[in-house]
Amino acid sequence: MKMAPLPFLLGLAAAALISVCVWKLLGAPVEMVDAPAGKVHCVSYTPYHAGQSPRDHDFRVDPASIDADLGQLSKITDCVRIYSVDMGLDAVVPLAAKHHMQVLLGIWIGYDETFNQRQITKAIKTVKSHPETVRAVVVGNEVLLRGEQTAADLIRYIDEVKAHIDVPVTYADVTDFWLKAPPELADAVDFITIHVLPYWENNPTSAKNGIAYLDQTRIEVAAHFPGKRIFIGETGFPSAGRERQAAIPSIVSQALYLRSFATYAEAHDLDYNLIEAYDQPWKRMQEGTVGGAWGMF
Repeated sequence: MKMAPLPFLLGLAAAALISVCVWKLLGAPVEMVDAPAGKVHCVSYTPYHAGQSPRDHDFRVDPASIDADLGQLSKITDCVRIYSVDMGLDAVVPLAAKHHMQVLLGIWIGYDETFNQRQITKAIKTVKSHPETVRAVVVGNEVLLRGEQTAADLIRYIDEVKAHIDVPVTYADVTDFWLKAPPELADAVDFITIHVLPYWENNPTSAKNGIAYLDQTRIEVAAHFPGKRIFIGETGFPSAGRERQAAIPSIVSQALYLRSFATYAEAHDLDYNLIEAYDQPWKRMQEGTVGGAWGMF
């Protein structure tokens, strides 16, 4: 029998060694910090399950489904953040009251003025009906990032909402757009809500180093807005999806980041909202696999 050439055999041996090392690395235990006892402060709640999507404008969320979700979530948190009040989402507030929870009530602001005003009207009505359940109102989510309104437009919407309710009002966006916004936007809100997602940042950061990145970002924003309370409106890590440089999604990465963040938040007396309660399959159409893999459940 003819022997394989020596270079081929050496290459095969090297490949086998690399394979063994990789599998050993993948199977190696990852050191986790112990998360603080008690409930997380708040979690983003989007109630769309498999086959459901907010892009289906005829869809209405079943209140019974929301009730069941909040029953589960009430075991880990006393607060949920929602991003809109249409498509049946306004039912979250009275159902949250039933489960002794509070809501960060979002008003979705986009291009369409008629849609925006409808959102504002419904949100004001909801807050007035359940003022003790609504912790704060978030007027617009990443609107500047999407380029759908100007800062002046947002200030107009914020002032309109504040004129009708007595709960705190804020606006939420990634830190770059807060830092570029005119100071009048910060003056208009009761506190500043920032999103810090190490996976999606311009310099993607690993779960292991994500807390150091968040800490640096939070300090920078606080220095830019002295005297303003900074609220972490979104932070988390995906459990699946494509790699972005050092940011590698996995269940282990997600657990490592969330546990580390909870410890950090407690040590710094930091208020926060995690993204998100449930995986959202509909987001895969826009963001790929990773879009649907941010859920704690």
